Amino acid sequence: YLQDEWAISQPTRLAFLSGPRYCKDDEAHLQQYHLVNIGNKTLVPKRFKCIAMGVTYEPILPGMTKTFKGDGWHTVGRCAGYCHSVKECHFYSMSFLDGTCELSGADAYKVNVIGRKAAAARSCGL
Repeated sequence: YLQDEWAISQPTRLAFLSGPRYCKDDEAHLQQYHLVNIGNKTLVPKRFKCIAMGVTYEPILPGMTKTFKGDGWHTVGRCAGYCHSVKECHFYSMSFLDGTCELSGADAYKVNVIGRKAAAARSCGL
């Protein structure tokens, strides 16, 4: 990506061209790099094929927010692991701006957001 791996495609932006750093999305290329296309030419590691970009879950479980340092999919994996370790967690949301991981319970609802966030169900990414 010209920005970073958390960039969210904005196909309605006129006069801009964007895409993943791996421009080929044929099956052989995806297999070679262990990637999957989750739509909008967004390529992610296979274990995160269930993640939704530009989404968060609310409400957040009280006291169940952590900040993970680092970058890339390793940080998302740590957030997924944190969710899996908390019995009440059904969904996790990750902010790529500051590494914030937020956990939500069974009553949570999906919220589309403008910004660098992604979210998934408890089992995604493990």
